[in-house]
Amino acid sequence: MGGLPQLRDYYNFSSNPGFTLASVQAFGASALAGAPNPTLLKVQNFGEFKPESSTSFEVGYKGLFAKTILVDAYVYNSKYQNFIGGITVIQSKGSYNPMNLLFESSRIGYSISTNAPGEVTVKGWGASADVLLPKNFTIGANLYSDVIGDLPPNFVSYFNTSKYRANLTLANTAFGKNGRYGFNVVYRTTSNFNYEGTFGTGEMPGYKTIDAQVSYKFPAIKSVFKIGGTNILNKYYRTGWGNPSIGGLYYVSFAYNVF
Repeated sequence: MGGLPQLRDYYNFSSNPGFTLASVQAFGASALAGAPNPTLLKVQNFGEFKPESSTSFEVGYKGLFAKTILVDAYVYNSKYQNFIGGITVIQSKGSYNPMNLLFESSRIGYSISTNAPGEVTVKGWGASADVLLPKNFTIGANLYSDVIGDLPPNFVSYFNTSKYRANLTLANTAFGKNGRYGFNVVYRTTSNFNYEGTFGTGEMPGYKTIDAQVSYKFPAIKSVFKIGGTNILNKYYRTGWGNPSIGGLYYVSFAYNVF
């Protein structure tokens, strides 16, 4: 649900309030203990829904050394005001009855857009290097990191980004007879990260994949034939709760009159 009050009015939050997830869980625990205590329930209050804004600072450097080594690096810091995320509330189906909140069949949950109180900080950095080697070989590597600061309890930021991501590349654009052959291999890795979404919240495992491609040029017709794939080892991984698993993708291509 969006953050505008008209939406909450449409679902009768004034007469049938939405309660915080933590308080409904506490109420459920009291019921399991044999002494249901509705006073544990806390209504989720919403302030004015405002646009998100940010102030960012970034500094970077890019340089070429000995005509063979390209280095690129940056660091940034962003401060958000009225950071928009989501919060889960639980409402009784039909008219308000606290006992309805104990059962999935008689309650409904909403993920509602709202602003985080105070200031939210996101910061990160990245660095890469590409090296030109003899006989048209190149090797490159990069490493990136992004993190978000502290947030209120039960606030869902949807900042579904692993703290560290890295790539390592080996390539050659022209080797073999008359330089007609080429290849490119990329190793990618990401660290574990905390996933937040409407389907659920929890840790997603990191993953490692290899992409590869080989090519052959036809100079007479200025064309290139390529065969390759992403995640060529077909190691299935997921990027979020409720998302399908991703396997290998393989392709063959012929490009005519491209050079």
